[in-house]
Amino acid sequence: MAKKCMRVSYVLDIIDGWDSDIGDDADENDSDGDEDYQPRQDQSSDDSDSADDSNQIFVPVAVQYRRPPPDATSSQSTSTTSSASKPQSSTSRGKAKVPKPTYNWKKCPFQPPDCTFLGPSEDIDFQDVSPLELFSKFITDEMVAMVVEQTNLYSCQKSGKVINVNHKELKQTIGIYLLMGVIRLDSQRDYWAEETRIDQIASVMPRDRFESILSSIHFVNNMEKEKERTGKIWKISPWLDRLRTQCLSATPPTEYSSVDEMIIPFQGKFSKIKQYVKGKPHPWGFKIWARTDSSGVLQDFELYMYIHIWF
Repeated sequence: MAKKCMRVSYVLDIIDGWDSDIGDDADENDSDGDEDYQPRQDQSSDDSDSADDSNQIFVPVAVQYRRPPPDATSSQSTSTTSSASKPQSSTSRGKAKVPKPTYNWKKCPFQPPDCTFLGPSEDIDFQDVSPLELFSKFITDEMVAMVVEQTNLYSCQKSGKVINVNHKELKQTIGIYLLMGVIRLDSQRDYWAEETRIDQIASVMPRDRFESILSSIHFVNNMEKEKERTGKIWKISPWLDRLRTQCLSATPPTEYSSVDEMIIPFQGKFSKIKQYVKGKPHPWGFKIWARTDSSGVLQDFELYMYIHIWF
């Protein structure tokens, strides 16, 4: 519908209730009787609007734009599209609003849980226990026998000869290895050398015998079935589980404990569980989660084995 242009006098006549000559020939009378009349640029003589719309006045009205509902938009777009194979955009589809959870907070008095310790009131004192007795609490004769059997078996599988290690020699080997961690030298053979000889080690076992046992020590049979070779530490997993059981039974839980990560120093090349932890005294090694009492005795542990995730 085209807009009608009128002079100010006509508008005043309509407001006052006078007769107006607005009619079907208003355009012609305006152009003939008024010398100052100038038609709009968008107005033409061959306008297609009907004469009934010429006596209407247009006033500005505030219009609020409303977005059509998703169904109407989608139906309109499908009706005007010639090909029905075009996919419909996800923006035209309506998305259901997920209601947000509401929480009603109530004020109530705080009731602390009961944290009364039911175990022994004091830590176990190991000062009166000999080193051998303390060693036997964590590594039993059954665990030593298992290592002796698997070590002799592996030496036969490797070279065809059995080294015939016994319980006493295996305990001496473990004791020498632990003492080497306390008395540190540059080379393993320095403990038997004349200039740097350590009698607590060199007088217990010859060097060649220690090296032969250490090179053949084993904890499981390498000829086990493939279904039993699960995990990165399957070669020491059975013996490590028994060691953890002994740690739990040797020292009962105490009131004051410490849980933290520990690093077992190791810088070997062939290891799938070696870790680097920055800021530690020994950054390279095996990381374990350990629980100890106030005296530093290990009560529980778990070996950390990271997993590579490739995206």
